[in-house]
Amino acid sequence: MGAKVIDRLSSDLKRAFPGTQGFSPRNLKYMRSFAEVWTTEQFVQQAAAQIPWFHNCVLLDKVKDPSEREWYLRATIQHGWSRNVLVHQIESGLYRRQGRAQTNFDHQISRLITISLTGTFIASLALTDIGIVRGQVAERKGTGDSLLKALTVNKSSKIVNS
Repeated sequence: MGAKVIDRLSSDLKRAFPGTQGFSPRNLKYMRSFAEVWTTEQFVQQAAAQIPWFHNCVLLDKVKDPSEREWYLRATIQHGWSRNVLVHQIESGLYRRQGRAQTNFDHQISRLITISLTGTFIASLALTDIGIVRGQVAERKGTGDSLLKALTVNKSSKIVNS
């Protein structure tokens, strides 16, 4: 729509709905952009409607990539960002930075799983070694001491039997 058409529409809407705000030419342009960007009615009702109108205007003005825009919208809902915080996150490039932090999480989680599985295996061997089999209850005196001795691990991570 041309600028004159939008100006005329703005005047007509203000006249038709006296006392109602939000029909400025600028706001009508945002409404048109909003309808072009968020084409799925269900998405508009579930996500875009959960943030204030001017948050949506910021997203329309500052974020051109559709997936990035949706990411900021969802992050705004999740974290309850004010408009100023949203602007700051966009201008500081949070979307591009997120997920790129250098971590050793994958290595550490693999290490922890290995340690856990190794510990379970060693404990199983130790229990079998001192005569405790799954489902049995040891009834002999000193089983606790035997278990502690069986679970003692030397520097090479082997079970020390005494």
